Amino acid sequence: MDNPKHHESPGGLAFSVPLDNMDQTSGAKIPKRLLRKRDKDRVTREQLEEKQKLAEERRQAQQDAKLQRIQECQEECRKMNMQVDALLQQDAKRSGVPGMKHIKPMSRKQAATLINKVSQGFSKISSNIQSDVNNIV
Repeated sequence: MDNPKHHESPGGLAFSVPLDNMDQTSGAKIPKRLLRKRDKDRVTREQLEEKQKLAEERRQAQQDAKLQRIQECQEECRKMNMQVDALLQQDAKRSGVPGMKHIKPMSRKQAATLINKVSQGFSKISSNIQSDVNNIV
């Protein structure tokens, strides 16, 4: 097995394309239309750096937008947390839990309005999360 003349098969490789010297072909002429396209498609270092700069700016803008959406969502969650906490305190006061005497009672209309706001907040947050998840996939 240690035969120095034996080289391993390339494992399913039908043929190989040498990439060392693309300008020299083995007797075949490159069509003029492809030569024009190849010359036209050459990119300079400055063009490449400009493209990279623009890509980095787009990436940064997307990241800033994502952070802004996260901050807005966190603020909405804080507001909802305060509203839910107020509702829980009202429930505890109505249930007669000790230590809730300092809580001002809320009318049914106020409670219904607050419940409606919490429901709308949950809907808004869940739709925002769903759209963010869809953008990831």
